[in-house]
Amino acid sequence: MTLCNRSPLAVWNMSTRNNLLGAFAALALLAPGWANADQQPQSQWDELTQLGQPPHTQDQPAWWKEVQLNLIPEYFYWREDLNGNKILDESGFRIGLAAVYVPSKERGWIWASGVKAYAGSVDYNGGVQLASGETMPLKSTTDYYGTTAEAGYGYRYEVGQNYFFDVLGRVNLDFWVRHLGSLHGYNEYWFPINVKAGVELSPREVGWVAALGLKVPVYTYQTADFDRLGGGTVTLHPKPMVTPYAEAGYKFNKNLSLAAFFDSYWFKQSAVHEGFLQPESKSYQVGVRVGWLF
Repeated sequence: MTLCNRSPLAVWNMSTRNNLLGAFAALALLAPGWANADQQPQSQWDELTQLGQPPHTQDQPAWWKEVQLNLIPEYFYWREDLNGNKILDESGFRIGLAAVYVPSKERGWIWASGVKAYAGSVDYNGGVQLASGETMPLKSTTDYYGTTAEAGYGYRYEVGQNYFFDVLGRVNLDFWVRHLGSLHGYNEYWFPINVKAGVELSPREVGWVAALGLKVPVYTYQTADFDRLGGGTVTLHPKPMVTPYAEAGYKFNKNLSLAAFFDSYWFKQSAVHEGFLQPESKSYQVGVRVGWLF
C-alpha cells in the first residue's frame, strides 16, 4: 500500500414434494441395476459358491482414502514497484498444511479440490515517510496468515498402463492477512479470486508426478487498516496479471510422495483511491510438498 506518489506507510432449500420426487427418481434409476443383479444366471452363482469365492464386484474406496495431506515448507518473496523502481521487498520462510482430494477414477470426468492453511514471518526491507517528506529506510518483519480453497473439474486420460494425464480448470479463493511490523506498520487484508488452468501427470502407484499451468486473479479485494496508526481503512483493487505455476516430483509408493513446486502472484498497480494506491506487486513461492495419501 502506498500513499499516492509517495513511498509506503507500511480483510437446498427444496419442498418436501420435490424431495420425494427426487427420491422416487433415484429409485427408478437404481431399479434396473437391482433387477440385473437378481437376473444373474444361477449357474454362475453356483459355480462361484462351489469355488468358495463371492461374485466379483468393484469396490469404491472410502472417501478418506482419496484424501492426501501435504506438509508444505516454502521460501516466499514479495516485491513492490512504483514507476519502475523497487520500493520494498520481503523474503523469508513460511509453512503450510493442505488437504487435497485425489480422485481414484482411471478415466473420464473428474473433480479436483483442496484446502490449505499457511503462516510465516518474513523480513521487510522498505522505508517510512517522515513529516519532512523524506524517506527513512526501514527494516522490520511482516507476518502472514492465510487460507485457500479451490475446486475444479476436468478430464482424465490414461497414458500407457502406469500413468494418468489430467486436463483441469479450477476456481481458487485465497485470503491472507499481511501484518506489517514496527511502529509504522499496519494490517492489510487480501482476497484474490483466481481462475486456474493446467495439466497434471500422476502414476497409478509409483512414478513421477508433475503439474504445469497458469492462473489469473480475476478479482482482488485489498483493504488496508490504519487503526494502529490512528487512521481508518482504505479498500483497493489491484489489477490482474497472468502468472505461472509448476510442480515436479516422485511418488514412492501408494502413500508417500515428494515434489518441488513454484508458484506466483502478480498484480498490476491499482487505481488511486482516497490518495492511496497499491503499487505493482509480485510474489514468488518456491518449496517442497511432502504428501501422504491414506
